[in-house]
Amino acid sequence: MATASYTTPRDMIPFEARIRELAAGKPLLEVATDVVLKARAELRRDLAILERPLRDHGKSDPA
Repeated sequence: MATASYTTPRDMIPFEARIRELAAGKPLLEVATDVVLKARAELRRDLAILERPLRDHGKSDPA
């Protein structure tokens, strides 16, 4: 049985490289993979922008 593999921020580039490696040579899959990985990168950037204010808010919340 395979063990679960958790991706940490440090592992993100190898993750993307592995996905691109798996899609290589399959034109339609390469295009779809590129779109999905670009969207993933954009969401990660947006989350990074949003995370700090949310953490600050959480620290100041007395609950």
